Amino acid sequence: MPPEVKPAQLRVRLPFATEAELAEGFGGHLSRTGVFVPTESPRPVGSWIAFEICLSTGEVVLRGDATVARSQRAAPGLRAGMALRFLGVDGESRERLERICAPPPTAADDWVLGIDFGTTGVRVALVRADRPEVVRLGREAVLPAVVAIDDQGRLLVGARARALEVERPERVVAGAKRWVGRRFDLAVGRRAAFALTHDERDEIAADLGGEPFSMTRACAELLRQARQLAQETLGTQLLRAVIGVPAYFNERQRAALRRAAHQAGLTVEQIVGEPTAAAVAFAAGKRLPRRRLLVLDLGGGTFDATVLEIEGDEIDVVATGGDTFLGGADFDARLSNLLAERFEEMEGLSLADDAIAQQRLRLAAETAKVALSSKERTEVALPFIGTRDGAPVDLRLTLERAEVEALCSDLVDQAVAIAREVLAAVRLSPRDVDTLLLAGGMTQMPAVRRAFTEAFGKNGTADVDPGTAVAFGAALLGASARGDERSLGLRELLGATLSVQLPDGKLRPVFGRHTPLPAERRLDVQAPPGARELRVPVYQGKGEDAAKDDFLGALELRDLPAGPGPMARAVLTFYLSADGILRVHARAGSIERSVELATSRGSTLPVGVVVEEAPAEPDAARTAV
Repeated sequence: MPPEVKPAQLRVRLPFATEAELAEGFGGHLSRTGVFVPTESPRPVGSWIAFEICLSTGEVVLRGDATVARSQRAAPGLRAGMALRFLGVDGESRERLERICAPPPTAADDWVLGIDFGTTGVRVALVRADRPEVVRLGREAVLPAVVAIDDQGRLLVGARARALEVERPERVVAGAKRWVGRRFDLAVGRRAAFALTHDERDEIAADLGGEPFSMTRACAELLRQARQLAQETLGTQLLRAVIGVPAYFNERQRAALRRAAHQAGLTVEQIVGEPTAAAVAFAAGKRLPRRRLLVLDLGGGTFDATVLEIEGDEIDVVATGGDTFLGGADFDARLSNLLAERFEEMEGLSLADDAIAQQRLRLAAETAKVALSSKERTEVALPFIGTRDGAPVDLRLTLERAEVEALCSDLVDQAVAIAREVLAAVRLSPRDVDTLLLAGGMTQMPAVRRAFTEAFGKNGTADVDPGTAVAFGAALLGASARGDERSLGLRELLGATLSVQLPDGKLRPVFGRHTPLPAERRLDVQAPPGARELRVPVYQGKGEDAAKDDFLGALELRDLPAGPGPMARAVLTFYLSADGILRVHARAGSIERSVELATSRGSTLPVGVVVEEAPAEPDAARTAV
């Protein structure tokens, strides 16, 4: 505009009291680039206008300069007014326009959440405008993975449950991810902050006030709360998710988490290994030339090491391994024990039988561990942690980073050894790795990063935030599934051998470790002489010793018809889905049915004999199953 020309002043007062009312009643007149102002006296096209648009309260909601782009007289079906094209608006107006003119939320059955279901916290992300972003869960970005039942029998989830950890630790379940889907007999020798019992499936549960609280339910409550908080943030219903889990989760654990998601009202589009999700976050959209990636994911409760090959949008998992009982919680336990020992040395008092003191020590240990990731020393102060002759006694001491690193060095060495074994399993060396990607909160610990760098000869890439990598990768896979992102080619592998047990107690592998998923295998089995029923126990682990592998359950077949020979026989078809979930169909004579895994070990049915591996059926026959 020429400097001598002054804008005409325009002030519009609208009959709306709030921004929400403005968006609903006037949003159709607004865009990011302009506004249509109803008026019986529109200005000529090209006029320069300084405008203010106000609410009924007089509050200015939009302010700036514009030019008249179109002038409109009243006509049948048309309202008199003028279309203003913005020349410039102030910062608050720009933010308000972004809120009001944002595209409507994607349909409920379209948005797919990416969920990083962690041991210590649940993080949620989704893809909007082609970019993954964290979805805030209430006031926080992460939902604490804590569930509790208070003295009134009320269920508490997240921050409210965490507030109860110190006062009533026996009523709190923290770190359910570590225990979900595990048989109760596997809890022997394991330590949890809560009392362990078992549920109706003989899986680990928490004893909260004398009642078993299953780990599947605990996970379901966390997922339900995360979903509800995300819905409040986004203003729409959410029904679908891609969930990241440890790559070394067995079939039973994956199936339990899928059940938990179903209880939380979520349809699981995919269960993806956490290292694979982190690799997706690293590679998506980069069109990378072929390279080999080593992902080391050390989180709050689990450790995974995975080798992947990436080329463009194709991601192939080459090898994977890990430990679902190696993570930040183990570092915290070491440090908590150190604090208790120091207190006993200084004050002559033991805290071993004080559950509340033990919980306070665990929380202080976690805080100190995090602080020592950025400082060389930190102070620990716990007032009234113990008593002597009825008088309170405090714990106050200084911790050095060096002593904590020495205390936990074997845990770090254990992670390095697992990663080396994963490489060795596919005859690779550190020299064969192009990129090292670190994920999980524990990789922020200097000793961990240093050990990984020294062991594998390279620094972790800075292209991915370790804290958000899994959630972002899961969200990108969700976006790919719904078709609004470039399709990602992803091939995962089975993390541990899946076997059936023979009558002599030995294991026969059905799917070996590193079998590409999905997979299918058929076994011809027969009942012992004279029997018309049989049982086939299923295990997952190294495939060498049933006593050391995880018992997934048993396939029980009853009322078998006689086979062509003297024995009753059946053909079992094992299907492993792309995310490692097992389904089994049995065919005996003309009868075919799905078979569920029975979780009890106490059956008296005879164990079936694997006669041979049956040939695969034609595609048409498989489709008909």
